[in-house]
Amino acid sequence: MLEDFVLPKPNKSRVRKQGSSLAVAMIVRNEARCITRCLESVRPWVDTMVVLDTGSTDETKELARNAGALVHEMAWTGSFSEARNRSLELADADWNLIVDADEWIQSGGDTLRRWCQTPNRLGSVCVHSSCMMSRGRDGEKVPSETLNWITRVLPRGARFERRVHEQVASDLIRTRTEVHLGHDGYLDAQMVNKKGRNRKLLLLDLKDRPGDPYILYQLGKEAESRQDYRKACRFYQQSLATSHDRANWKHSLVIRYLFCLGQCGQFDTAFAYIQQNMQRWEHSPDFFYMVGNLALDQAKADQVNALSEWIPLAVTAWGRCLEIGDQPSLEGSVDGVGSYLAETNLDAIGSALGVGGNFRAMSRRSDPIGIAL
Repeated sequence: MLEDFVLPKPNKSRVRKQGSSLAVAMIVRNEARCITRCLESVRPWVDTMVVLDTGSTDETKELARNAGALVHEMAWTGSFSEARNRSLELADADWNLIVDADEWIQSGGDTLRRWCQTPNRLGSVCVHSSCMMSRGRDGEKVPSETLNWITRVLPRGARFERRVHEQVASDLIRTRTEVHLGHDGYLDAQMVNKKGRNRKLLLLDLKDRPGDPYILYQLGKEAESRQDYRKACRFYQQSLATSHDRANWKHSLVIRYLFCLGQCGQFDTAFAYIQQNMQRWEHSPDFFYMVGNLALDQAKADQVNALSEWIPLAVTAWGRCLEIGDQPSLEGSVDGVGSYLAETNLDAIGSALGVGGNFRAMSRRSDPIGIAL
């Protein structure tokens, strides 16, 4: 029975074994909405929960204490990495799990201690971020989630750098853990309070690191969140020019770039980029889902050639998504683009054309701009 399920009570006096202490280290500010949910999800798996508050004016601190956390305070300095590093100092643990207040452990918490038995490495967790995904330029959105593998399990001594979108500064190898976090901070209701927060910090970081592709990528995301798609395209183009192919955020960068090109109506540029990078992303359902969306948008703009050229390309691209299937291990992948989202689009096209399931036969061709799928 659900009412019989009780989480372990907080125990601030657990005996710490040599070389095995595990803490959760958090920085927070005005997180009364979600702080209890977060702490209750991590409490069974760690020895200590350390919460560093940077200026809450709501009940965050009281709620954190009630959940069993050790609460400290620090004046906000304008740097997330400074706050992160202070929280790590306060935790003083052999291993640290980094979690934000708008996240919670979905699964894998019971595997953390076993993972931490191997030293000299960093651990990535899979963050499932709830979001509303746009289907095209008409603005229609459907619920979905993005999957990102982010370094969140740190051994003693690891530290962060950068003012915002902070990164772990370490040469240690990064391996994936079995920990999965839920995250609802990207939903519109939560983004209202974050709007405009990061741009100033990103520009300061860019001044310190001119031309840094990761900062340019984040500036593109910030512009995209404001629906300034032309500016986002410029930042993404600059980032693409110097970013390394092995950067774990490169896949997300490419998909966001194509989306913003479509929002700007720059279809020639988008399809030229697709043609040049088809082989690089042949195993990405997100890439082909975006090809299909762009082709459908182009069909609306070029109705003369819609049925002969663009609709067949869209059908072929979404069909390729189903062939590939969802790829949850692919950084930045959106859940459903290799399954139900692609199927929904294909069914909608088939219904609109009045051909039912036979419409997929249209896809076995090359489109007029030379994109062979």
